[in-house]
Amino acid sequence: MFVDFFGDESMNIDSSEENMTINNISVIPQNNFNNNIIKNKKILNEDWNNELNQIKIKKDEMNKIIANYFIIQGYKEALNKFIDETGIKVEYDENLLNERVIIRNLIMNGKIEEAINEINNINCQILENNTNIHFELKKQKLVELIKENKIDEAIKFAQNVLYPITENNEKLLNELEKVMSLLAFNTIDESPFKELGKKENLKKLSSIVNLTILAEQMQPSDLILQLVLKLLKFSQNELKKEITFPEIVSICPFSFSKVEEDEKEDKKVEEKDKEKDKNKESI
Repeated sequence: MFVDFFGDESMNIDSSEENMTINNISVIPQNNFNNNIIKNKKILNEDWNNELNQIKIKKDEMNKIIANYFIIQGYKEALNKFIDETGIKVEYDENLLNERVIIRNLIMNGKIEEAINEINNINCQILENNTNIHFELKKQKLVELIKENKIDEAIKFAQNVLYPITENNEKLLNELEKVMSLLAFNTIDESPFKELGKKENLKKLSSIVNLTILAEQMQPSDLILQLVLKLLKFSQNELKKEITFPEIVSICPFSFSKVEEDEKEDKKVEEKDKEKDKNKESI
């Protein structure tokens, strides 16, 4: 299934016929498409693959997209190795990157209160301006207390810190009740909300916090790769309104849909096209 990718409406896209760029990075190789491979409004897989093999992508542009991914996601070690190997020159706030790495590691290790302190050290207004993120962090702290079996401390934290925030907000109160329901089970894995205690939940939270910090500090927060894939999905949807072609159905593992020859169907399409041409001539 093709994943849903979403981007920022503020992204800088130049979609002129001569160029296609996202944030000044060229994302569409300028190759002339061979229209001769379209037969009866259909492109077969073999022809499509041959056409794709003709496409040349600039290595420098690909390197920029990869570097952008490492910078936005806060993968400093991978970024440094990539720069050493490719020699690519990129501009970014190194100090903020270091701070984001620290915060991500703290969240991934369940040290939520320390992560909150680090965020406030960067800018105390980040969490003040994003109360929903602040609540998610506090909620995760409650989860971590329950995971550590600090039951009394967890109950006091819920009563004194989280409940006053949620008592007039039904949605947040429901979220708090889900976490508190974990106390009814011997282990979190027995709960219907066991995903709250999974590592994946920490990963998702750290990613949201990371992007929030970038946005609040007026730093680029668009993942170019994500936007390219969103553009690709949009283009596919537009193209399939006109013809049948091998669509990308999965990114990982990468796969296309199959387009096979159908002599009867192709003949019908051909006859319809001829009929349309005759009607145009008569007009």
